[in-house]
Amino acid sequence: MTEHVAKGNLVSKLDTFFESCVLHGWRDSIAALQAAWRISGWSESRIVQPCVDSIVEKILLPPSQVAWSYTYTRPGYAKRPHQSVPKDWWTEDISELDIEVFRSVVSTVRATRMLPSPLIGEALHVYACKHLPDPLYTGGSANGHASQSQSSSF
Repeated sequence: MTEHVAKGNLVSKLDTFFESCVLHGWRDSIAALQAAWRISGWSESRIVQPCVDSIVEKILLPPSQVAWSYTYTRPGYAKRPHQSVPKDWWTEDISELDIEVFRSVVSTVRATRMLPSPLIGEALHVYACKHLPDPLYTGGSANGHASQSQSSSF
């Protein structure tokens, strides 16, 4: 239903909610992106592209402006005093994305030339550690579980 039929219809209300609520949250943007991607791939850019743009916008924020309210699980970090948000705060969350979506987000971030190459490399490292099989562990992936279908997409 469009605005031509009735003002304030469901489509416009959903658009407003999506833009004002979903795209404002870090986790919500990632969850919406992953869900939209799994359902429709790139064909539904009305949802996918705004989510990618929202995520990239948040990644490019200076760490001092990041509202960081989740657990950082990287080795050794828990032992250090937490006085500021680490520069790679976003790498673990985007490593949960499907490879095509991850590539799109990282490529977009890289194209801005606003983050140093080592930080982009750290995102790639986190993704690889999470999804590629560990060659030293013959029966599975880097996290100790049997190989998942995700690693076969490489």
